[in-house]
Amino acid sequence: MTLKKYLPLMLLALLGSTAWAQEADSSADADASAPAAETSFYTGQEEASSGYYGELGYASLKGRSNTVQGNTFKPKMLRGVIGKPLNSWLNGELMLGIGASSAKVLPPAPATTLVDAEIKTLLALYATPTLHLSNGARLYARAGWANITFSDLPLATAGPIQSRSLYSKHDSLSWGLGAAFPITENLSLGADYMLYYKRKGEKLDGLTINLGYKF
Repeated sequence: MTLKKYLPLMLLALLGSTAWAQEADSSADADASAPAAETSFYTGQEEASSGYYGELGYASLKGRSNTVQGNTFKPKMLRGVIGKPLNSWLNGELMLGIGASSAKVLPPAPATTLVDAEIKTLLALYATPTLHLSNGARLYARAGWANITFSDLPLATAGPIQSRSLYSKHDSLSWGLGAAFPITENLSLGADYMLYYKRKGEKLDGLTINLGYKF
């Protein structure tokens, strides 16, 4: 009697579980047959522009030299870049810079008067591997060669103070890392760190905020 009493409930439970299992299998088959949603973070070729692009930036720099009392100075620089994609992942770039403001430095002893240290010009060529992301952003590295001309500073010598070059022109391997993020279809806002010069105890590096444009 007890088994007969609960038999209908057992049959209903069995039928319900069978129907649920069939529905679950059908949903799984439908999901398997449906095309997978594209969630690629890297777009590669389709985001790489084939035309020229440019950047204008403001650089806050830090120079280090044993010929300056205190060893460091912090000039500013206006910087421009013209670049062109060479393929889907590599760009070629020309960088130009001019001094925006000087930094007060104290020449070697026995000098006691502060003078201005300023970058006159920067000329550099870079190979720039670039990763294009699906949201339009770019991550990149730069490696190349830079030529920098520094201002002439009066340096203290054994006799009267004379005017001669503290750094003059210097060439050096140069590298950096940066990122750019789209504002509009053609405009982007970016930032990078660059090491422009490093040799014989002297170094010049810094951060730049820039505005980019795709032609």
